[in-house]
Amino acid sequence: AAARCAAAACLSDTMPLSSVFSAAVLSSGASSGLSSLWHYNRENYMFDVPVRQSKAYQLQNVMISRYGLFREDVRDLCALTTSRVQSYLIVNTLKLGFIVTVFYNFDRTDAENEDMNFEESQINLLFSMMLLTSFFWLLTSIWFSMHGLVVAQSMTTKLLLRVVRIPLPSRE
Repeated sequence: AAARCAAAACLSDTMPLSSVFSAAVLSSGASSGLSSLWHYNRENYMFDVPVRQSKAYQLQNVMISRYGLFREDVRDLCALTTSRVQSYLIVNTLKLGFIVTVFYNFDRTDAENEDMNFEESQINLLFSMMLLTSFFWLLTSIWFSMHGLVVAQSMTTKLLLRVVRIPLPSRE
């Protein structure tokens, strides 16, 4: 109490009494202003928290849908390749079946074959060679198309798993 009286005496000696009262009113006004400022900032903070959360969720949804579009583009491009190769595979398999049918249905033991001269037998030989050559080329084409299908499907899987993988949410 003595220290309080000494401080009041010191204040009354150096400052007029009206300024001491105005300082007290000012400090109580400042504390009420700080209190209202605190509540105002708290209301803004409590409003900003869900807005920030929804912004983060929206960014995650945008990234997921963006990578979903990338993955759909990869699937579309690879489906185009595989469907084209599958159509080549079907057509070449049918051609191969036709060539095998023609080769085995061509009768080389006819009585007419014995009466063939040299030129006719050479044409017969060339015809057989042409059928065998086309057989091997179509067989190679079927083999390459099956290999191409396997490679295209494995590259599709590799692209989807490594390159355009959907991003996982992180703290960043």
